[in-house]
Amino acid sequence: MADQNNHSDTESHEFDDQVNVSLLPETNSRSKTVFPCFPVNRKTTIFGVVAVLLLVLVVLLAVFLRSSSVESKQEKKAQVEQSLRLPRHLSPIEYHVYLHPDLTTFKFSGKVEVLLWCNEASNNVTLHVGKKINYTDVQVAFIPDSNHTEIKQALQVKQISRLTGEMICIELDSELQSDSHYFLVIEFDSELSKGLAGFYVSKYTSPSGETRYLATTQFEPTDARNAFPCFDEPNMKAKFSIVITREKRHVALSNMPLESTEGCNDSVKLCTDHFKQSVKMSTYLVAFIVCDFKNITNKTQKGVEVRVWAPPEQINQGQFALDVAVKVLQFYEDTFQVDYPLPKQDLVAIPDFAAGAMENWGLITYRLTALLYDKNKSSDSNKEWVAVVVAHELAHQWFGNLVTMEWWNDLWLNEGFASFMENVGVNYIYPEWKMLDQSLLGANQNAMTMDQLANSHPIMADVKDPAQINSLFDSISYDKGAAIIRMLEDVLGRNVFFQGLQHYLQMYSFSNANTEDLWQCLTQEAKKGKVGLDVTEMMTTWTDQMGFPVMTVEKDDNDPKIVHVTQQRFLVHPDTNTQAKFTWVVPLTYMTEESDNRTMQLIKKKSEQVKLPAGTKENSWFKMNVGQTGFYRVNYQIENWQKLVRQLDTSHQTLTAADRAGLLDDALNLARSGMLSDEVALSLTPYLKQEREYVPWMSALNNMAYFATQFSTYDSVNGSTKYYSTYKKYILYLLRDIASELGWDETKSDPHLTRYLRVAVLGKVASYEDVLHESEKRQYTDRALDLFNDWLYSGKSITPNLRSTVYSIGIKDANDSTWMEVFKRFQTETVPSEKRKLMYALTYSRRPEILERLLGFSLDESKIRSQDSVSIIDSIASNPAGRLIAWQFLQDNYNKLYDRYGEGSFEFSRLIIANTAHFNTEDRKIQVSKFFDKVKQGSGERAVRQSLESIEANIKWINNHGPAVYNWFKRFLDNKEN
Repeated sequence: MADQNNHSDTESHEFDDQVNVSLLPETNSRSKTVFPCFPVNRKTTIFGVVAVLLLVLVVLLAVFLRSSSVESKQEKKAQVEQSLRLPRHLSPIEYHVYLHPDLTTFKFSGKVEVLLWCNEASNNVTLHVGKKINYTDVQVAFIPDSNHTEIKQALQVKQISRLTGEMICIELDSELQSDSHYFLVIEFDSELSKGLAGFYVSKYTSPSGETRYLATTQFEPTDARNAFPCFDEPNMKAKFSIVITREKRHVALSNMPLESTEGCNDSVKLCTDHFKQSVKMSTYLVAFIVCDFKNITNKTQKGVEVRVWAPPEQINQGQFALDVAVKVLQFYEDTFQVDYPLPKQDLVAIPDFAAGAMENWGLITYRLTALLYDKNKSSDSNKEWVAVVVAHELAHQWFGNLVTMEWWNDLWLNEGFASFMENVGVNYIYPEWKMLDQSLLGANQNAMTMDQLANSHPIMADVKDPAQINSLFDSISYDKGAAIIRMLEDVLGRNVFFQGLQHYLQMYSFSNANTEDLWQCLTQEAKKGKVGLDVTEMMTTWTDQMGFPVMTVEKDDNDPKIVHVTQQRFLVHPDTNTQAKFTWVVPLTYMTEESDNRTMQLIKKKSEQVKLPAGTKENSWFKMNVGQTGFYRVNYQIENWQKLVRQLDTSHQTLTAADRAGLLDDALNLARSGMLSDEVALSLTPYLKQEREYVPWMSALNNMAYFATQFSTYDSVNGSTKYYSTYKKYILYLLRDIASELGWDETKSDPHLTRYLRVAVLGKVASYEDVLHESEKRQYTDRALDLFNDWLYSGKSITPNLRSTVYSIGIKDANDSTWMEVFKRFQTETVPSEKRKLMYALTYSRRPEILERLLGFSLDESKIRSQDSVSIIDSIASNPAGRLIAWQFLQDNYNKLYDRYGEGSFEFSRLIIANTAHFNTEDRKIQVSKFFDKVKQGSGERAVRQSLESIEANIKWINNHGPAVYNWFKRFLDNKEN
């Protein structure tokens, strides 16, 4: 998982006389080209004339051939520029990278030496060099012997040109010969980036108030080139030897263990650390850090040293992550049957970090909240997040690092598998957390929300430039990738599935693979395990096509045990022209009211038949997608929906929590699409008054939040309150009983998910009590405010799990001085998870002037770190009181936000969607469309299309469905009152 800073193409420059091409130390002569002279005698014989004519022809032919060669080389150069991909006539074998970052001037200098293998004769060396890298000395030499010990001759550099795609072309006077070794040396210097990508500077404040700096890296996907010249594509793997010069007060870290150190005595200010040579790996996984951090350490059973690094005063918060890392690393070795190949694994907490973490081999970097845990201030969700991110990044050490995708269109091979394995890994350590049940919310339903848009994209999507690559770091690559992997594991069975993964990892270790390679390995193991499945045939329908199907099932009129199944692409905003193009191989599972034994049948055609088990009664219900392991929706005949509603109302626990959550998710989304009536979908929700499981509740609340967004937006435009307030009253009706049962007091025996449910329920009830009549007591709001005031003014502690709820309720209607006091506490807080709770709470204010101030703060790095700016803007945009304020702020500051995030950050897409996709009026649609038509969209191009699609659909929904949904809520509440 990674996020990048800005990228843009560099213009072409010629450097004929500006590059110092000196001899390499091992050589003492330049190569020469000798041109023969031809004397002419006036007394030329006929033979002489013929000879001269022949000579002229030879010269002309040579000129022609040279011209053709030049044109051919120019064509190749043009092809390189057009493709934005490096040519393949050279392959890197080994790098020696020398770096000296200066944390006083915030500049760095260095030298890179690369051993190259020539695959095809050529007259140039073309590689990536970031646009801010200044190179001062470029040398190329031929190496004749296989031991690389003797350098015979330096090659003359003719000129160096900058190409698009952050490349340089080093043109040579002589030709590189195929099947030969060459040596490239480039000296360079640059400034440490002020962004969050490449080789950048980060800082933190010590307890004494001192600002301390560190230099760190973030290279995925295309920023290694901004730290040192390199062949910056994932399938150009090589070995790396890193050498770092630093001040004695600092420590240097890299992918491999330290081998030796020069200097560091009393008379020398600087030290130089030499790190052991790495295994073969891709440039985006190279990492190095210079900092003053401390570490805690442990070892796995096989002797791998695991260390957690953090600022000295925070290192005690790293113990939980260290314990998880050791256990998960050992578990993965056993599961994959491939040993972790490095002697050490460092986990480093970085104060300024764009994403959650980055899987650099042997040197994983983390946002502070993803690595540090304080049992006195961190909540259960903070603890789970640390465990999940640690497990995710360690899974990458196999999926991504050991076996790497050929190109970024297969990013999902990295992220999908790590997202799947994070739940498997944490579930092994903490089975009571029910991570696989939680993944239904985090993977399946989260991915479906994006994938049911017409403007989704396939898991495997063609990408060329950095902005396109960054757009793939989204819910499709991560969540849908994890969801379809879990679906495949369910079909193959756990043993066969993991045997296939073991085969894949062993076959492609230290090399690159693509999706088809994985399917072939799994198919081979399926055949051995006597599972009749062609994995390639099934899974290409899920990776090469965007979207997913809805399976419409109807009982046969003559034989109730026969069910007719029809599949079509599900679009929450239907488009019949798009639906007809897609067909999937669907592992359809089903159970009946009489038996919870699960049956599976592969559906490969648009329409097929399924036979229900013997003993199924004519009037009984049946449930498809048992356990919700399939990535598809199911729509039933009205009669079957009604039978399922009755089952939920009378004995909901007959169905598992996952199945209940799936029914709610399917029905509410089918209703939005128009495939199911709103009344039928909403009739599933009253049973929730008896529901006590976290996953079904969150499935319901997450889906019904769409009503909240649309109704609150509609009411604010029309000066009304009836839609939104009626919705709130219905949610209060559902939640009051469980809120009373859960209460505000935790016990040590409370299950993990019960604690989660308490937070969700109390937060929602306290937020919605503003619709109660003046005569009714707002007991949950009052209790939250009491806890808030006791914390703010009397110093009383709040249970960590309830802090986010209490802080947000306390801030909601707080005056300016109270808000500023909380903001000061946010600024001085040293526990990252607590700091983040306070940050989000600040966005809950309903006072426009406060929200405007906070938005201004979001771009002031002295008040808000740049890693958090987008999160604050997005959170204010989700606040009904802040939607229009945030949208105006985005427009007013778009250029500044684009410069920060627009071309090198996947957060830019979230920024666009969060600030626009909720609108539901024609005026707003026109405004959004016109605004983005006149600005650069960068990595947010698809997000703009998705937002406009959503706005158009919202307009239709609020007009065509809004009144029906409102009337259902109102009738239901009126009936309960009577």
